[in-house]
Amino acid sequence: MSIKQPLDAVKTSSFVRHFYIVASWTGLSRVSGVIREMLLANIFGVGAFSDIYAFAIKLPSFFRKFFAEGALNVVLVPRLSCLAALNKKEQAIALAQQVLSILMLSVVIFSVLMECIMPGVVAVIAPGFKGKLYLSEDIIYFSRLIFPYIVLISITAMLSSLLNSFNHFAWPAAASFILNIVMILSLVVCKLLGPQISSRTIMHVVCLSTLGGGVLQCVSLWDNGRRNGLTLKLTRPRFDPEIKKIIKATIPGMLGASFTQINIFVDLAFASLLAVGSVSYLNFADRLNQLPLALFGASLGVALLPTLAKSWEAKDKLKAYETQNHAIVFSMALVIPATVGLFVLAEPIVSILYEHGKFSHFDVLQTMAALKAFVIGLPAYVLSKIFLTIFFANKNTKTPVYVAGGCVFLNGILSFILKGPLAHVGIALATAISSIINMILCAIILGRKELFKFPWSDAKQVVKIIVTSMVMGVVIWYAANVLFPIEYEDPPSAHKIPWLFGIVLVGIAVYSIQLYLLKIRSLFKNK
Repeated sequence: MSIKQPLDAVKTSSFVRHFYIVASWTGLSRVSGVIREMLLANIFGVGAFSDIYAFAIKLPSFFRKFFAEGALNVVLVPRLSCLAALNKKEQAIALAQQVLSILMLSVVIFSVLMECIMPGVVAVIAPGFKGKLYLSEDIIYFSRLIFPYIVLISITAMLSSLLNSFNHFAWPAAASFILNIVMILSLVVCKLLGPQISSRTIMHVVCLSTLGGGVLQCVSLWDNGRRNGLTLKLTRPRFDPEIKKIIKATIPGMLGASFTQINIFVDLAFASLLAVGSVSYLNFADRLNQLPLALFGASLGVALLPTLAKSWEAKDKLKAYETQNHAIVFSMALVIPATVGLFVLAEPIVSILYEHGKFSHFDVLQTMAALKAFVIGLPAYVLSKIFLTIFFANKNTKTPVYVAGGCVFLNGILSFILKGPLAHVGIALATAISSIINMILCAIILGRKELFKFPWSDAKQVVKIIVTSMVMGVVIWYAANVLFPIEYEDPPSAHKIPWLFGIVLVGIAVYSIQLYLLKIRSLFKNK
């Protein structure tokens, strides 16, 4: 079978359509994640148990990126996408089954090891908790309880990779939504029980609901794969030449993914040295920061990788450039106004979402300050995701490792310097700065390798987007603080929600009108 027909089909399809599918479900997942955090803030407030949760949930998430997503996105998705383009479905399934079997063997062994050495892991990653015995013991206990989630999320990532490679994007993107719904329901039950249930018991419920949600994720994706003729099953691992080649190519990608996640633990390590609650402020702020990141960064990466991999495999450089540049302009048209809006409206957003139950207005101000620092790096982080996808599509897994490693080191230095005068806000700012440096370095390297060319015609579009976003920011600031001011210090009430919704609509209207007048609307069309 000639490769021409599948690749022609790729040319007529659009990553934008795939992005809309992924972003829609990812948006629901992230919104449900914010609702989950709202319930946790209401129940725990900011203190010991909110810090415990923030730390414990990040451990399996970190190693998921290392084992599952880091390995699969780097090598497996491009390989499976090429097999899909050649209509070699059975060969793709066989390869995916072998990788799944080896992945499961590795993750299960690693999970058992982590359960044994968890006290040492906590001491290294969060040294500040060592002097707070009541925190340290509970963090070790609950981290052990929730850590097996890494096995479940690794299966989910493997199934998602196979489905994405065959252009099935909806169910993989909906997987996090399933988890959040399970956790939300369990937290609602805890809230209804009120003082009859202790904070420690609620933490048990949170951990167990996370594991239960992970099981449902695996079952739903496996069933979706079965209905699409992509059933996976565990087989006896065989280290044939192709598997060895994949493992060899995967190691740099795993390191690259780990460097990105190490930034999170650098933040946690330094935050643990500060006052109790600092870890929670960063966690609550990062949850809001992750909403546009997931929508515009992760979603674009997922939708873009199969298309780019096929274009570069066919050596269709012009098509690859066109797709990459359209992705950049498209993402900036979404993320830059979102960044400006989050920065300007940080206080009312945090107040409305979190200021209830045990979450005080002082906590709002601390979380708001961290959120403003985080969002400074939003556009750079999204661009870095796109640049990383370009590296992966070209089977270059080593260069991102070197760049990410240097930026982790930079993040550590900046966090150490800035945590003194700015406390937890300095840690968030260090993360934003290191993201910007990472993006700049990736762009320069890709340009030198002739894998990235951004013409002035596209650059002008981005300049227009920046200007229109700044105008929008001025308008919503004036509307929120002069025309229709509101007292944030008051306890949150129902009238604040329509007020914020109205301000956001004003911003969207101002931005959209400018896009129309400046003729930037064409970037939203399928190409």
